Amino acid sequence: GEEDEEETNLDDEPRVFLQGTFEYGALSLAYSGIETFVKSADEVDEGNWRSLGTHTTDSNGRLEVDVPSDIMRTPGHYRVRQVAVTDHSMGRGSLFVLRPGTKCIVFDCDGTLTIGDQEIVMGFMADAVSMVYDPTPRKGAVSVVRMWAAKGYQPVYLSGRQGSYYNLTRDWLIKHGFPPGPIRLTDNHVPTLPVWPSVGKFKVNYMRSLQKQGLDVAYAYGNTRTDQRAYKEVGVPLGKTFLIGPHRGVGGTQPIKRFREHLQFIADLPDADVPTESVSLDW
Repeated sequence: GEEDEEETNLDDEPRVFLQGTFEYGALSLAYSGIETFVKSADEVDEGNWRSLGTHTTDSNGRLEVDVPSDIMRTPGHYRVRQVAVTDHSMGRGSLFVLRPGTKCIVFDCDGTLTIGDQEIVMGFMADAVSMVYDPTPRKGAVSVVRMWAAKGYQPVYLSGRQGSYYNLTRDWLIKHGFPPGPIRLTDNHVPTLPVWPSVGKFKVNYMRSLQKQGLDVAYAYGNTRTDQRAYKEVGVPLGKTFLIGPHRGVGGTQPIKRFREHLQFIADLPDADVPTESVSLDW
């Protein structure tokens, strides 16, 4: 199963829902019953899961589950499990309930948190032949993201990867020690080049959706001109836009040569004035 991360703030009046897609390879799990469970990530008791009921997927294996109002009004990070009633296969995901004014730190993945855009290509090729490839993280990348999270800012992982890579992306972040945060990938099922018409506009639309919910896209990290343009489009100041790799510093952005040399900059910043509620840095 593959789940989309959802985030909401406490003043939301429109319907808020969890969305999941269930597939076995290229085969969608259509018209099947899925039971959804949620639990606060800060709860130690692993048995304290709350059922949100059983819902039926559509012809494409998708389903939507409304989030209860009491959860919407209680900020924090919630773990989500969606279980197929037929064979008990399970999808894992997260729900982030954030207060208005929460400062989000947006991170591109490939070439930013990993050592290069070629890493996802290697992963796609390995996955096609049922092999596992572990993309190499940039040195210091984990420390940078964890330091932001420890100071009360909300990491957001925004990538042009195809949506079917959600589980691989989430598992990779967990394996390498990155802190929890919404993961947003494209709706494509094939790799997408990091160009403006596809990935650039996708990233702009998602960041604008965060801003419309009252969240602050405060700082942003990337490695391409597409990233630089997308961050500029949503109003992230050049002084708070960081590029690493061959395009570092392009367009007046802040260049990063090594993440480890960037840690002191974060350490010197004040803690978030609207800190995230979750105390755990584990998924």
